[in-house]
Amino acid sequence: MKSIEEAAGEFYQQHYPTPSVIYAFCEGAKFAQQWYSVHDVLPKENVDVIVKARNNGILIARLFAKKWWEVKLPNQKYKTLFSGVDLWRPISIE
Repeated sequence: MKSIEEAAGEFYQQHYPTPSVIYAFCEGAKFAQQWYSVHDVLPKENVDVIVKARNNGILIARLFAKKWWEVKLPNQKYKTLFSGVDLWRPISIE
């Protein structure tokens, strides 16, 4: 698998004549991979996000009524998570 820098370099060589494109590509990729600490900022309530939970690994969950809820398939009920969520990141950028 290529690194972010290698992919940016190939894209740059094929499409654009300026080094700033590589920098912009790399910064965008880093931003998309950014995780937020629940101690610093919380997501909007009732919005699906990706979370890293201490005992459950990486899940899709939402914050509602100050509790984390694991997102299940449409025909299943939501399952409450323990308070062990450390990090989260958005699924889509608004």
